[in-house]
Amino acid sequence: MGLALVIPPGAVASSATSADAVPAPQADSVSAQRLAQAKIDIVDTLVANGSFTTLVQLVKQVGIVEDLRGFGRFTVFAPDDNAFAAVPPDVLQILKSDSALLAKVLTYHVVSDTAPFLAAQLRDSKPLRTLERSELKFAARDGGLYVNNARVLQADIMATNGVIHKIDKVLVPEAVMAEIRKRQQMMMPVPSVPSPMSVPK
Repeated sequence: MGLALVIPPGAVASSATSADAVPAPQADSVSAQRLAQAKIDIVDTLVANGSFTTLVQLVKQVGIVEDLRGFGRFTVFAPDDNAFAAVPPDVLQILKSDSALLAKVLTYHVVSDTAPFLAAQLRDSKPLRTLERSELKFAARDGGLYVNNARVLQADIMATNGVIHKIDKVLVPEAVMAEIRKRQQMMMPVPSVPSPMSVPK
């Protein structure tokens, strides 16, 4: 089934220690200057934008609103409403019914570092570790910026505590996708088998 979800190529949720972490690109003073010009935090910026209604609802559901309002230097790769609308209903239902699984998906879209990363920095970036602990990979191709296989539709939406990049697909760690597939198998109806004792009429 062709899911509108993006799995990191060859990436599996990692339990690596900080010593094993891939170094992040050096953030420069430009992002700090643009942060100072912002007026509202990550959550309020998502709400004000108007195209992240589903994302905001899910963030509220798992209880990470205050985390994203708090002091930090977040880089958020935010799927818009069209990205969530493209997710198969059964997959979205599985995520909505399991807050722990949903939280892993949402935190896979967030990087926290000493400074947020603007699009110009991400074009030449090494993989970045997310709050979920798996990594995101970046590539500049076809005139655009990609996060795994999701295209950045709108970059550098500034907030007081970070930056948002609007993307066109929902990102899902490979380990979470494996769990979703397992649950899909459990939900599939078992084909009926005629009893050997039955007599055709």
